[in-house]
Amino acid sequence: MNMVGLRPATHTNGALGARLRQTSITLLDAIQFFFLTALSILQIVLWHRVPQSHVLLLLYIGCLVLLAGAIWAARSSSRPGIRLLDDLIVPIIVLLVIFETLGYSIPAVNTTWLEPTLIRLDSWLFGMTGSEYLERYYSWPLLDLMHVFYVSFYFVPVSLLVIMYWRMYRRGTRAEFQHTVAAIGLTFYTDFLLYYVFPVLGPYRNPDVHFTRDIVASGGVLTHILRGFLDHAEIAAYDSFPSGHVAATLISILVAYRYRLAIRGVYAFLGVMIVISTVYLRYHYVADLPAGALVAIFIYWLAPYARRVMVFSGETQRWWQYQQEAN
Repeated sequence: MNMVGLRPATHTNGALGARLRQTSITLLDAIQFFFLTALSILQIVLWHRVPQSHVLLLLYIGCLVLLAGAIWAARSSSRPGIRLLDDLIVPIIVLLVIFETLGYSIPAVNTTWLEPTLIRLDSWLFGMTGSEYLERYYSWPLLDLMHVFYVSFYFVPVSLLVIMYWRMYRRGTRAEFQHTVAAIGLTFYTDFLLYYVFPVLGPYRNPDVHFTRDIVASGGVLTHILRGFLDHAEIAAYDSFPSGHVAATLISILVAYRYRLAIRGVYAFLGVMIVISTVYLRYHYVADLPAGALVAIFIYWLAPYARRVMVFSGETQRWWQYQQEAN
């Protein structure tokens, strides 16, 4: 493997050195460490402004320990179950913790300065927000169906990761899986960063957007069940711009087509329906959607390069390397 980077770190002997030589830190690892560290510091700064800071600080520190432990223990292991923790389970846990807790600190850092502009853009297109306009097409079967499509968002990136993980072990190469992890992970973390820059509640949570119909009362059994699930699962506010649903779904579709997966047509169909459901169900303004698509397109271009960046390679004892050839 031809790699370029900073000069080697000091050589370490013994068992510790052997473990260190089997350990590496990827760019995505570094981004996760950055987010957890930055959020931990933010809780200290906002200690008296965010009532949940003491709990959040412990949660972020716990995730830091979990992530570091997985990297240290699993990357030197040949056992598939241990590697699964490092490859999928721990990164997903860390991502979910960060996503579910962003809404506590975002309003203390920034205001919803962009939201009035997004409302005006919707009004320019529809004379009102897109979600208000679509109320005229409410029916309980359609609301139930759209909620099913909306929650299918969780299926798309997770199933893609599972498929690519299976392909990795079947084919004996990690390159495609690493590219998929980098693409999906970078998409989510780019969205998270932009939520702090562009905090937007979205039509559903914005008290200045006035709907004429109760969406739960207008729906059927599935609307009642899934709306309740979403209200508890998506507790993070200020996460409307850019649309994470659009960004994560589109990046999954692009990766699926890149590797010619049999499921790519299903992803494409679900992607169209997810986009429609985000506005129909009042979760997004129309402008959120192309913003999410732009994030996905940018990350799709970036991911093949980003996955080759090694912040630290134990094998060569070098920092900040770029792998010139795929694994």
